Amino acid sequence: MNPHLTLTCLTLGLLPCASAVETFDPSRYNVTWGSPGAGPQDSMPLGNGDITLNAWTLGDGSLHMLIGKQDSYDRNGRLLKVGGLALYPGGAVTPDSGFKQTLHLEDSSLRVDFQTASGPARWLLWVDARHPVVHAVLESGVAMTARAELALWRNQDEALPSLEVADVWNKIPNAPPTVVPADTIVPAASGRIGWFHFNDRSVGVPATMRHQGLPYDPAKDMLLNRVFGGLLGHPAGVPDGERALDAPPSERHHFQLVVTTLHPSSPSAWLGETEALARAARARDAAADMAAHRAHWRDFWQRSWIEIDGPSVGLGIPRNAHPLRIGIDSEGGNRLAAEWGRMSFRKAGGRDLSTIAHDQPSGAEDGAFWESLTPRAGPVDGSTEWDLGPGLHAETWIKIEGRPTGRIFDKVTAGIDDGFLLDLQNGVPRLIAGRHTLRADTPIPSGRWVHLAADFDHGGFVVRVDGEVVIRHQSPETNDAFHLTQMYHLQRHIFACAGGGDYPIRFNGSTFTIPHQGSPGGPDYRRWGNGLWWQNTRLPYYAMPAAGDAELMHSLFRTYVEDVLPVSVERTRRYSGLPGAFLPECVYPWGAAFAECYGPKPFSTRGESFAERIQDSGWHKWEWTSAPELLWLMILYYEHTLDREFLAGKLIPAARELLGFFDARFKDGPDGKMVMHPSMALETWWDTTNPATDVAGIRAVTARLLDLAGDTAPAEDRMLWSKLRDRMPGFSTRDTPGGPAIAPAAKFAVHNNVENPELYPVFPFRQITSRSSSLSGSIRSTG
Repeated sequence: MNPHLTLTCLTLGLLPCASAVETFDPSRYNVTWGSPGAGPQDSMPLGNGDITLNAWTLGDGSLHMLIGKQDSYDRNGRLLKVGGLALYPGGAVTPDSGFKQTLHLEDSSLRVDFQTASGPARWLLWVDARHPVVHAVLESGVAMTARAELALWRNQDEALPSLEVADVWNKIPNAPPTVVPADTIVPAASGRIGWFHFNDRSVGVPATMRHQGLPYDPAKDMLLNRVFGGLLGHPAGVPDGERALDAPPSERHHFQLVVTTLHPSSPSAWLGETEALARAARARDAAADMAAHRAHWRDFWQRSWIEIDGPSVGLGIPRNAHPLRIGIDSEGGNRLAAEWGRMSFRKAGGRDLSTIAHDQPSGAEDGAFWESLTPRAGPVDGSTEWDLGPGLHAETWIKIEGRPTGRIFDKVTAGIDDGFLLDLQNGVPRLIAGRHTLRADTPIPSGRWVHLAADFDHGGFVVRVDGEVVIRHQSPETNDAFHLTQMYHLQRHIFACAGGGDYPIRFNGSTFTIPHQGSPGGPDYRRWGNGLWWQNTRLPYYAMPAAGDAELMHSLFRTYVEDVLPVSVERTRRYSGLPGAFLPECVYPWGAAFAECYGPKPFSTRGESFAERIQDSGWHKWEWTSAPELLWLMILYYEHTLDREFLAGKLIPAARELLGFFDARFKDGPDGKMVMHPSMALETWWDTTNPATDVAGIRAVTARLLDLAGDTAPAEDRMLWSKLRDRMPGFSTRDTPGGPAIAPAAKFAVHNNVENPELYPVFPFRQITSRSSSLSGSIRSTG
């Protein structure tokens, strides 16, 4: 494959752009499914930057959603879902016929077409780009009823049976239980129902701040008196109890869910303000709101785009070490309840299986991988080394009762699309071939023998039931270039849906978390917990300036510069007596380090040395890289926006504190260059001197600040930048079997992880590139 890349100029008004008259069609990369889902694991993402939805459908035509928000923190500092909602169409629904569910990137909306006994119907769902309102519209050719139900799970106070790394009481001796309070249901009123969650106290902030010897001010507590929730309205809705809303027959139903967070506030104040927003939403022209919403997304997609073209390469089913399994998955689960008849597997290019739906078996044929007259559940002998990449033909006779779920053919790792499988999901055939997942529209017949056949080759794939095609995909866009382009735009859509709130994008699920089997908290569960790991938090933000999405970086800078940095200045003064600030790798949004990282011993009983007062955890005890990297991201933002207010009000003051720590903390060696010790090269090398991460970061940051700020920066700041630039040592190298390579540090020992700190001079700090020969004098050899 020899793909070529087309990258537009950014329409930011900074540079002339010959391609600015071109337009981009994001709908080419929409995602369409041909059958309903089974639960939140089959959800599609929507959002307006702050409010997000996991939205999915079920076979009864119902539309379900989990509602997330960037600022819905509970009293323990856990980022909760706001809640959940289920919408039901009235009347007899037959969604298996003509079902189509599409995520429309062009306006971040979800459209679901299905059939009822009276004709076609459609759900339309979107989160208003300009207002805190979720719109769900049901349209049909005939009048039908509709019903909305609150789908809440925090119905009573719950003590979590287990905690994650970042939870505030994790591994703290004699800690009280972590209790998640119940939501409160709003008394139903004409045309609306609702709920909210209220933090009448704060556990996370005072517990961690006082334990770590940091000042606690209730007026600055981000958790105390925080209220979040939603009000669901329908113009003709009639409450059925406190949690359901029934709408009378109509050809069009429009539900509006207003989702808000207030802090600091009270339940009565929250309800008053949210009701006012709901009244304003009902009073606005719905068509005008939708037009403005679409204009917002049109502007977003036309800012920049990437498209990669390349020849079709077919399916390319990956090879793996699994045998072919019949009736079960690689972990012995997903067992299909069925009776089996003949089964066979053949290499592509053999007989077209559409011609043998009613043939009798005649033994192995040329090109057969395997054929059995009496199939049984389990692995097929000798199938581990089969190469399915060129394609294959598979067929079986099968008899089911009802609509079971389970594997037919399976050669993948359970939960990973790394091979091939054919199975039934509620009786509906599903095919996974490498990265491609396709579903039929209808279940196979129950109570009789059915012939199921699948053909896969580089031209596409076809699945047949009793000789009739139920799945076909032969798009010329079945290739790596199209897939890579689609994934880029889907990921950019995800960032835009969840990156515009008050807090940074969470690396572990963003606000799109769903229930995790065996873990407490339902959709609120988040593996590793709710703190901020810098190395993980930073990654979404590097592509944003070049994509024209710099405004999505505001939440990162607001949290780290306005909330975390002042606490870090005080922490640095109390722990070391030095000016400036160091940023821990792992912090809560209010600035304290993770309780588990800091350790169980409170600050008041620790010794006088920095080594005793700083956190106990060795995983990032002496890791300083988050400071220069935060500044580097701020520099990238400024380079693309030329926001002088940001430069003077945020970037230069932050640099003063973060670089000032390095200047005060570390002394010079005999050569006049800084000796950074103790230090770490990320979490990989725990005992280093002059790690490549920090050397590259300070060199990059000081050079760019001097170039960008010039005479606009105060003289004392320019002096600090110049001094630090001159104090930086060169990069060290080490001998490898392939020749000299950049070393992780001048000296490095105690290896504990698998990161590549020696590449930080390449990315993100751009100190060594294909054109950086002028830096050769800054590289020196080390042992």
